[in-house]
Amino acid sequence: MVRLSQMLEEVGHYGLSAWTAVALELHDYQYNGPDPDMALSKYRDRQKAVATVIKLMRELVNRIGNLKQRIRGGVTYLRVA
Repeated sequence: MVRLSQMLEEVGHYGLSAWTAVALELHDYQYNGPDPDMALSKYRDRQKAVATVIKLMRELVNRIGNLKQRIRGGVTYLRVA
Protein backbone atom coordinates (compact mmCIF):
# COMPACT_ATOMS: atom_id res chain seq x y z
CA MET A 1 0.00 0.00 0.00
CA VAL A 2 2.83 2.38 0.78
CA ARG A 3 4.43 2.05 -2.65
CA LEU A 4 1.06 2.35 -4.41
CA SER A 5 0.30 5.58 -2.55
CA GLN A 6 3.72 6.93 -3.53
CA MET A 7 3.10 6.05 -7.19
CA LEU A 8 -0.29 7.77 -7.10
CA GLU A 9 1.32 10.87 -5.63
CA GLU A 10 3.79 10.85 -8.51
CA VAL A 11 0.88 11.24 -10.95
CA GLY A 12 -0.82 14.03 -9.03
CA HIS A 13 -2.80 12.52 -6.16
CA TYR A 14 -1.02 14.43 -3.42
CA GLY A 15 -1.24 13.57 0.27
CA LEU A 16 -1.97 9.87 -0.15
CA SER A 17 1.17 8.66 1.61
CA ALA A 18 0.17 10.40 4.82
CA TRP A 19 -3.37 9.02 4.68
CA THR A 20 -2.01 5.55 3.88
CA ALA A 21 0.13 5.75 7.01
CA VAL A 22 -2.98 6.64 9.03
CA ALA A 23 -4.89 3.69 7.54
CA LEU A 24 -2.01 1.33 8.42
CA GLU A 25 -1.96 2.66 11.99
CA LEU A 26 -5.69 1.96 12.24
CA HIS A 27 -5.03 -1.55 10.94
CA ASP A 28 -2.52 -2.07 13.76
CA TYR A 29 -5.13 -0.83 16.22
CA GLN A 30 -7.70 -3.24 14.78
CA TYR A 31 -5.26 -6.12 15.12
CA ASN A 32 -3.80 -5.23 18.55
CA GLY A 33 -6.54 -3.19 20.18
CA PRO A 34 -5.98 -0.14 22.38
CA ASP A 35 -2.49 0.08 23.83
CA PRO A 36 -1.90 2.41 26.81
CA ASP A 37 1.88 2.07 26.33
CA MET A 38 1.59 2.69 22.56
CA ALA A 39 4.05 -0.12 21.83
CA LEU A 40 1.82 -2.13 19.48
CA SER A 41 -0.73 0.49 18.49
CA LYS A 42 -0.67 4.26 18.09
CA TYR A 43 -3.99 4.55 19.91
CA ARG A 44 -4.31 4.48 23.68
CA ASP A 45 -8.09 4.17 23.64
CA ARG A 46 -11.07 3.58 21.40
CA GLN A 47 -12.18 7.24 21.31
CA LYS A 48 -8.94 8.38 19.67
CA ALA A 49 -9.18 5.58 17.11
CA VAL A 50 -12.81 6.47 16.33
CA ALA A 51 -11.88 10.14 15.81
CA THR A 52 -9.18 9.07 13.36
CA VAL A 53 -11.55 6.76 11.48
CA ILE A 54 -13.97 9.67 11.06
CA LYS A 55 -11.20 11.92 9.70
CA LEU A 56 -10.04 9.19 7.32
CA MET A 57 -13.58 8.58 6.05
CA ARG A 58 -14.12 12.32 5.48
CA GLU A 59 -10.94 12.45 3.42
CA LEU A 60 -12.02 9.38 1.45
CA VAL A 61 -15.44 10.87 0.68
CA ASN A 62 -13.78 14.13 -0.41
CA ARG A 63 -11.34 12.32 -2.70
CA ILE A 64 -14.10 10.20 -4.24
CA GLY A 65 -16.14 13.35 -4.91
CA ASN A 66 -13.15 15.01 -6.58
CA LEU A 67 -12.51 11.96 -8.75
CA LYS A 68 -16.16 11.80 -9.79
CA GLN A 69 -16.02 15.44 -10.88
CA ARG A 70 -12.83 14.85 -12.87
CA ILE A 71 -14.28 11.79 -14.58
CA ARG A 72 -17.57 13.52 -15.42
CA GLY A 73 -15.70 16.50 -16.78
CA GLY A 74 -13.62 14.28 -19.02
CA VAL A 75 -10.39 15.46 -17.44
CA THR A 76 -7.50 13.05 -17.81
CA TYR A 77 -5.72 12.73 -14.49
CA LEU A 78 -2.99 10.26 -15.43
CA ARG A 79 0.02 11.69 -17.16
CA VAL A 80 2.14 9.66 -19.50
CA ALA A 81 5.86 10.31 -19.14
